[in-house]
Amino acid sequence: VDQGYIRVHDREHNYMIDKHKETVGFISYGKSNIAGSGTIREMYDLCKKMYHVADDHYNYVIQNAGKQIGILEFWEKNAGELSLGEKSRAEFIYTLLICPDLWIMDEPTIGVDYETRMKMYEINAHFKNVRAEKLTIVIATHNMQEMEAISERVIVLNKGKIIFCGPLDKMQDRYRTLGVIRFELVQGGFSIQD
Repeated sequence: VDQGYIRVHDREHNYMIDKHKETVGFISYGKSNIAGSGTIREMYDLCKKMYHVADDHYNYVIQNAGKQIGILEFWEKNAGELSLGEKSRAEFIYTLLICPDLWIMDEPTIGVDYETRMKMYEINAHFKNVRAEKLTIVIATHNMQEMEAISERVIVLNKGKIIFCGPLDKMQDRYRTLGVIRFELVQGGFSIQD
């Protein structure tokens, strides 16, 4: 996207960034909340101070969500030394700490193994349920499994144009597989059957 604007609670993007940082959490492969030479623990402690994160919320996120996805395994590792999967997990927990009203995620599980990805989906669902109407999650992903695991409403884009916008079940009905193609290899080639 080359142009446009974002409004949250009837406030446009620039005003929102200047005055209401705590309402928006953002995860993107290209833009990191966690960078530099500090450890993950130091980055989270800084986040706690910057966003006035309550002790009980901080401890709950680290000891529950953080533990589930293995944050404590690299707790004292410098942010600049993280693998792609570690960085994705660290960014995920960082955003949970700030307790956003709007959580925008661009390919949030990039570099993360299947089991950890499933745990991240469970954590997403848990926090969405706990916060009820106070949390909106927007995810940009190419991963259909990811979309189906945590989405209620879907917008499908094709070359920048919206080709579907609506509830997940309606999208599944529209794009469901219409048939099955079976094939077998026959001496170096293959033949289509059925």
